[in-house]
Amino acid sequence: LGPTHDDVTKKAVSDFFGCEMRFYPELFEELEEKFTRRSIPFPESNRDQATYPEKARLLSNPVGTAQGMLFQEGDKRVIVMPGVPAEMKAIMEEHVIPELKRASEQFIESVTLRTTGVPESALYDLLQDWLGQVENVSIAFLPGWEGVDIRITATSDSETRLRELLEARK
Repeated sequence: LGPTHDDVTKKAVSDFFGCEMRFYPELFEELEEKFTRRSIPFPESNRDQATYPEKARLLSNPVGTAQGMLFQEGDKRVIVMPGVPAEMKAIMEEHVIPELKRASEQFIESVTLRTTGVPESALYDLLQDWLGQVENVSIAFLPGWEGVDIRITATSDSETRLRELLEARK
């Protein structure tokens, strides 16, 4: 989704969905404004970041210049994101997660508990009797340099029941 010639993502999804590319003048103005606010000359190659497949619903990028894209055909969705981690995260939080929540008949929520000083295997031994006791609740052990995170994920068709499941596991 970048401005250089080697990023063929937009063209590829445009071909896949059988649509033309469209230039968005209002998006181009926003891009110019972002560069102006930063006192950076506008590179002509960034003009391409105002051109997207016409079937895409653009997902605004609050921290960068590449928009995310959402394509929908029937009940199928394809989401295309910029590769810059901070930009991807911002679009994910602002657009993608809410979109997925709206599209799902299931509610999914996770909480993460950080531990330190106890190895993953010892945590498992401590919690194994508790694991699997509640339907629709899963536990993941995520070891890292600073300790082991324990991610508790619950799914339910009721948001109220989901909250109850998570509160019971804390």
